[in-house]
Amino acid sequence: MHRAALTTVTRAPAQVLGLKQKGQLAVGKDADMLLLNSHDLSIDTVIAKGRCLVKDGRPRVYGTFEKPQQFATGG
Repeated sequence: MHRAALTTVTRAPAQVLGLKQKGQLAVGKDADMLLLNSHDLSIDTVIAKGRCLVKDGRPRVYGTFEKPQQFATGG
């Protein structure tokens, strides 16, 4: 049951979008992961291209035009 649900939100969308390196954890594939908080499904951790981008719900890596204080103050 859990495997079918996981495939619905991982492998199937990647296949539809033609993203051959995404959607599953396997040798030779990108190992991007999104971990959600089990209580409210908020984003807890994001790992992409071997880098931890979000940890404990807080950004660790910012985009070109973002500043860390934008997230700390909410604006």
